[in-house]
Amino acid sequence: MALNFNLEYSGECRPSLAIYPELISIYYPQIGKEGVILWLVLAFKARQNLDIDTDVLAQEARLSTQEFDEAFARIIQAGLVSLNDRDDGTQSLVIHDPLPAAEVMPLLQAETAVTAEETPPVLVQEPVVEDPFGDLLRYYESKVGWITPKICDELAKWVDDGLAPAVISEAIDEMMKRADTPRFAYLNAILLAWHKNGWHTLHDLEEVKQKKQSLEGAPNAAAYNEPDLDRIRKWKELYPDEYDA
Repeated sequence: MALNFNLEYSGECRPSLAIYPELISIYYPQIGKEGVILWLVLAFKARQNLDIDTDVLAQEARLSTQEFDEAFARIIQAGLVSLNDRDDGTQSLVIHDPLPAAEVMPLLQAETAVTAEETPPVLVQEPVVEDPFGDLLRYYESKVGWITPKICDELAKWVDDGLAPAVISEAIDEMMKRADTPRFAYLNAILLAWHKNGWHTLHDLEEVKQKKQSLEGAPNAAAYNEPDLDRIRKWKELYPDEYDA
């Protein structure tokens, strides 16, 4: 059953940032990809003073009911969202900015200290936590610009469809070299072509590059050419789609 909420925003958005570094570097391991996407959608709507129910929110975040429930619980636990009782008897969701690292790290250290007192130490070396999707989001923002919730969702879908985040970063580089005006529509066209050709990993791209180099000048060399991205760019400029950013 859907729950209806008023949305409120408690912070002041830092205008020069679309993705807070702390959201990726500190909160992401706690709330996961779904939590990041859900918070972005909530923050976007709260800044416009929009009201929303949970079913619509799950649909717009492209999350199943189970994914939404788990992500919603995680962002509340992380302090990114809180419930507020209003004077009229209804409840509102208050969306909070991620805390700066200088403020949130002491809290995490305090929690770690309490846990250490309650739990006997285990002499196991912790593995290094890799965050390829977070690295991809940061790379996109550094090269192209701010990431909307929809773009974040679309990038996540490409990863789910089998494209390695490192391959998407290569596609971003390709777009920056070829596009006069880098937009997500152009990047999406490159990813669509690469996925169709089966170029899912950096190893796949390297094999294609080697084949192209070995067949330069040969009659069948054109068979290994990459898609005509200039024609794609012109097509996208004539018929811009909803992913333009």
